[in-house]
Amino acid sequence: ESSSHFLFICRSKLEVWKHIWYTYITSSSSSFFLDNLIFAIHTHRISSSSSSITTGVPPLSAIAATLEAIWLSHWTFVFNDTPFTSASTITILITKVRQTRRQSFLLKGLPHIAAD
Repeated sequence: ESSSHFLFICRSKLEVWKHIWYTYITSSSSSFFLDNLIFAIHTHRISSSSSSITTGVPPLSAIAATLEAIWLSHWTFVFNDTPFTSASTITILITKVRQTRRQSFLLKGLPHIAAD
């Protein structure tokens, strides 16, 4: 299995990437292109249509949380024989993104916001 397949091309992982693309990276109705995502990861640059203003999560933080969620799901499969599914990985991802938001609020001195 290639690293591209492991991280991106596998159908269940591609669903996870599409989820973050439309939820955390772009607020427009632009199409998801894997090349744009890979470019963003390699260059640490996201197009100006990012939706971090509306979600409160920087796009690169969402990408990092996604990579972490994919690895956590992978190792859960390896060690606990739990099947890798896009739904369970997205659940982990959402938890990670919420943690990132809360940490950024703390760093800015903002009170805890319960409505995630």
